[in-house]
Amino acid sequence: MKIKYDIKSMRFISIFEALTGAGVKDCFEHNDRIIFIVKKGDIKKALGVKARNV
Repeated sequence: MKIKYDIKSMRFISIFEALTGAGVKDCFEHNDRIIFIVKKGDIKKALGVKARNV
């Protein structure tokens, strides 16, 4: 199944990847939050040192 993103989602993904260095597989909005699914092995990058990115 191919995933299609709107401009807003693509901006969120771009910012997230630039700030964390983690690759994004998917993202979606839920209850006014943006949820990112990161590539396998990138969870440490996504969280950051001492979970500063959470």
